[in-house]
Amino acid sequence: MTTYAGALVGLSLGAALTAHALSWKARTHLSPPRLHVQGHLLVNRAGRPVLLHGVNRSGTEYACIQNTGIFDGPSNAASVGAMAAWHVNAVRLPLNEDCWLNVNTRGIDRRYVGARYRRAIVRYVRLLNRYGMDVLVNLHWSGPGKLRALGQQPMADADHTPAFWRSVAATFRKNPFVLFDLYNEPYPDADRDTARAWYCWLHGGQGHEAGSKRVCPGVTYYNAAGRDTRRTYRAVGMQSLINVVRRAGARQVLVADGVSYADSLSGWLTHRLHDPLHNLAAGWHPYNFNICGDSVHCWKRHVAPVTHRVPLIAGELGEDDCSGRYINRVMSWLDRHQASYLAWTWDTWYGDRCRPNLGPDGDISVISSYSGKPYPGMGVAYKRHLACLARRTATC
Repeated sequence: MTTYAGALVGLSLGAALTAHALSWKARTHLSPPRLHVQGHLLVNRAGRPVLLHGVNRSGTEYACIQNTGIFDGPSNAASVGAMAAWHVNAVRLPLNEDCWLNVNTRGIDRRYVGARYRRAIVRYVRLLNRYGMDVLVNLHWSGPGKLRALGQQPMADADHTPAFWRSVAATFRKNPFVLFDLYNEPYPDADRDTARAWYCWLHGGQGHEAGSKRVCPGVTYYNAAGRDTRRTYRAVGMQSLINVVRRAGARQVLVADGVSYADSLSGWLTHRLHDPLHNLAAGWHPYNFNICGDSVHCWKRHVAPVTHRVPLIAGELGEDDCSGRYINRVMSWLDRHQASYLAWTWDTWYGDRCRPNLGPDGDISVISSYSGKPYPGMGVAYKRHLACLARRTATC
């Protein structure tokens, strides 16, 4: 999801705090990670299937580079307790490449970047873990060379992204409750679902302007306003990112989003990634305004085959029509296919007012206050669905 650039079993709070019997610190020495891939499922150490049902906590990808802080909104125990009350068992945490590495940050308050940014992220991850939540650490905003990470780019950049993942993997490799979401919503070849887009996704290469017949067309830098500057850069492919994380000693589950802003998985199985640990999941971001929309036929044709081979994690899902009709339909479909999903987003950008059908960057949220008040339409539907799953009823 292009973020706000202008800016689960009936658990009580106490039960959520004890969802992991041992504290995070006491368990960091344990291995393997809590979750691993077994066929098309995520399973725990006992071999039991685990489904992640959670939310995105946006802010840490943009607040720092916009010089307003590290988090957008509270990051304290009360705010995480509100998530636990919704029966959330996983949080996707978007990060900023420049802020983590402290590159291209001249003029940014030193409190928001580098070691202080990293420590704040580590503390927040530990807090989420203490409430029984796994965390998907995600690279969301990046920037090549001397160009700042001011938004989503078509592909990860060879200049900084390998160093980012080397550092992130080393930081969290002993945390068994972390997963790594390698790159948010790639969109090479002008957001088209093409053979060239998938080749670039897998291998990377020198970027070219959209329309080029060379490797990595459409890999150009987009500025803070989301406009294409036509400044090309060298992309790094998903396979290289997997290699970087594994060489850093991290063994956790890796998530690789598809192309076309993670809307398409058509080439995910034919452009196979190699993970020496066989611990890889596919990332899909269903929204009502995407290409597939609410077409079950489209899901069956392009997404279902992936769910039969590897775990599917819908790292983002949402709708912009101020209802819950779409997410109810897609969540039921994902439930039947034993897939995980995390709603966009646990942020209060819009208050209580929902304006329908604004498209990407429209009014898509699950809360209207950090106390956990659900946002009209989508938020009400999502909270109700998680409560239904927590009751372990036959169907939700």
